[in-house]
Amino acid sequence: MNTKYFYILLGIVLLIGACKKDDLSLFLNYDGNNSTSPTLPGGTYELAVKFPASETNDFIGNTLSRVDFYMTEETQFVRLKIYGAGNGNEPGNVIFSKDITREVKSGKWNKIDLADPIEITGEEIWISLRVTLSNQQQSVGCDAGPGHPEGSYVFLDDSDTWTTYDVWVGDSINWNIRGGLE
Repeated sequence: MNTKYFYILLGIVLLIGACKKDDLSLFLNYDGNNSTSPTLPGGTYELAVKFPASETNDFIGNTLSRVDFYMTEETQFVRLKIYGAGNGNEPGNVIFSKDITREVKSGKWNKIDLADPIEITGEEIWISLRVTLSNQQQSVGCDAGPGHPEGSYVFLDDSDTWTTYDVWVGDSINWNIRGGLE
């Protein structure tokens, strides 16, 4: 084989291999492009998207290997949580939880790889970001809507309940939270 062609072929193989992990083509998501982020009073909130069995059935056999999200401003604390099947408007048991505060960059999309990918079995799955805001500020980004019924859950610590952002505030949005599948 001509050495020139060998190096060209080697370069192509290395380029494809290097891009594979970051070039996911399958995502669980409801959101569109980032538009803004709600300004919330200081406190702790959990912002989540729910993917019922009707959404995950098409991806049985894949694994959730990454979570992408948009963070508008730096927050005091951020924890990525993934829940299993729940009951109506409440998630089930926590199947993944990690403090990602030091990994999060504000004003951009963040990509968090899961060290142990989660198998998609066709059951409901929730992906959430628990954020603590030291004062009134923006945190997790959202699209301009209209909201999907499962795209904007909020857990309110003070009332110990899950609701959707549109029920809580009246704005129809989807959180910029996406599950990357392999």
